[in-house]
Amino acid sequence: MSSATISIMKGLRESSPISNVQIVSKPGLALGLLFGVAAFGAAEVLHSIAPAVVLGLSGLYLLFAIKVAQQWEKCAVLRLGKYIGLRGPGMFHIIPVVDSLSKFVDQRVSVNDVRAETALTSDTVPVNVDAIVFWLVWDAQKALLEVQDFVTA
Repeated sequence: MSSATISIMKGLRESSPISNVQIVSKPGLALGLLFGVAAFGAAEVLHSIAPAVVLGLSGLYLLFAIKVAQQWEKCAVLRLGKYIGLRGPGMFHIIPVVDSLSKFVDQRVSVNDVRAETALTSDTVPVNVDAIVFWLVWDAQKALLEVQDFVTA
């Protein structure tokens, strides 16, 4: 690939309205740590490992089950490969092994600059035309499920 193509691709990635899914969210991390600390506390107080195991596994589950989408983001949830709905904005819950998430879609207005192109009018006068394109994802479900890469489409 040429250096111009690589720089264009880097620019698309930086300003892309698609963001990656976080494996662990901040609320999930906080709840997981809270349950982990409670597990150690229960083991010390009760002198039994059973409550510690239950609280520890609950904390591990919450660590990966709680997700957060920002105000401008939406995400498709797939349960065993079948679409079950859009989630976001805000906090939502998934079943970690069964559910998978698509990438988060930014629904804010995006701006792309179109470089100047030279064209000839009908009376053969050369004209340079450039533009700025403003666009946004209106239907996140269709953008995620029906188009492989809607940013370049």
